[in-house]
Amino acid sequence: MGTVRSLSLSVVAFVAAAVVVQAGEQQAAKSDPRVKALLEELEVKYTVDKDGDYRVINSFEDGRSQLVFVNSNTSKLATMEIREVWSVGYLSEGTVSPAVARNLLLENGRVKIGGWQLSRFSGKEAGVFRAQIKADCDARTLLLTLHAVSQTADEKEKELVGGDDL
Repeated sequence: MGTVRSLSLSVVAFVAAAVVVQAGEQQAAKSDPRVKALLEELEVKYTVDKDGDYRVINSFEDGRSQLVFVNSNTSKLATMEIREVWSVGYLSEGTVSPAVARNLLLENGRVKIGGWQLSRFSGKEAGVFRAQIKADCDARTLLLTLHAVSQTADEKEKELVGGDDL
């Protein structure tokens, strides 16, 4: 848990551009003050992008880091309001290979929260780890989700790419 508290600001240009593309589907006019309150309660540093989504960097003890997004926009399932927390763990110049897609799909059976999805950003395909939580969750739930999403995406980036660019 200590590593999540060491979250810091950072700019990752590609992922920032990717958010603009993804936000076209679900545009958030402004940031959700509920997320701001939770991040401030947790003393987590963040920035807000032009779509109103929260950008958080989790810095790990081994020197690696991972950019995570907390969406301001939400969706509904009956009476439950849901928010996505997500991070890119794999980025492909072209189409994701069948071996990588299989790797991500198999990983879905091993994680406790969230799952891998393929998304297209600026003409590139990406493996994105996404978790859905209640939009009005408590601070501990958000912290645990930020940690799970960032750690899962970073481990996959390390495994498949070897770098630390996401």
